[in-house]
Amino acid sequence: MWRCLKDQSLPNASCPWTPALEITSKVYMFFFIPLSLTFNILVFGVNLFHRSSIRMTDIYFTNIALAGMTLNLVASGRLLGAEWMLGSAPCLALFALFNVSSLAFIYSATLLGLDYFIELTLPQTYLSGQYRTHHVCEFIWGGATLSSLSSLLSYACSMMAEDIQECGRLHTQEVGVAILLFVGFLVPAVTILYSVGLVYRVGKEADLLSTPQPSLRPLLLVAGPLTFCLWLPHHGSLLLDLLNSTGFLKLAAKTCLLLQVKRGSELLAYSSGWAITLLYLALRREFWKRFRDVVAGSRWKHL
Repeated sequence: MWRCLKDQSLPNASCPWTPALEITSKVYMFFFIPLSLTFNILVFGVNLFHRSSIRMTDIYFTNIALAGMTLNLVASGRLLGAEWMLGSAPCLALFALFNVSSLAFIYSATLLGLDYFIELTLPQTYLSGQYRTHHVCEFIWGGATLSSLSSLLSYACSMMAEDIQECGRLHTQEVGVAILLFVGFLVPAVTILYSVGLVYRVGKEADLLSTPQPSLRPLLLVAGPLTFCLWLPHHGSLLLDLLNSTGFLKLAAKTCLLLQVKRGSELLAYSSGWAITLLYLALRREFWKRFRDVVAGSRWKHL
């Protein structure tokens, strides 16, 4: 679907968008992208203003908001067709930005439940948010960058396959897809299932534990699985790509139907940028108290 990826440029040019996908993409571009940017900027700005007093859950959602902003900026360029006007290097940079932000988004949603469970079961050893913010952000974005680097190098090598014979022998684009599926789908999927089970068990044993802010539990039970479901079609299309390119599935090479599925699954993945943030705004009551403090503080300064 990315024009700068060598084996996808010709099909994209010869397979127009279906009317349903065309309408959906326009609605998303003119309605959901501004809505998503508004939600994410709100969450990021308010939590950044209160960065010394927020909980670790809020820090993870702040990273989700930052990743959501980045994803929707990438989506704007993709839906406007900017990659067709760019050369291979800028297009590949846009593709790398999509991979890094998507991994940071998924990793933040994955770690939510685990962190909450650790806070409840090991309160004596748990560090407060203000001491861990810097390290958590470095871990999430640094880990996402390192995880996507190997797949990015594989894609870059595949673009030079005609000039460098070693790249062609390695089937580098297939390696890149396989790496993305492992670090962006398989590992987070197992972790999300495990963390949801832990959070659910904590809720059943609430009488045995001093549970701070029990309103967090429904938010954590929904956020991880919802993120997984929204990104599942995208990773499923990557798996189809991998199986098709390696010969395990005898699909017609890059058919229009497969491309339409990939386009639709990518739009669904972009929608996580506003869906998870909206869930946070709806279920995290303490956020609106912080928002009122920010508004009151700004009014006081202008008096």
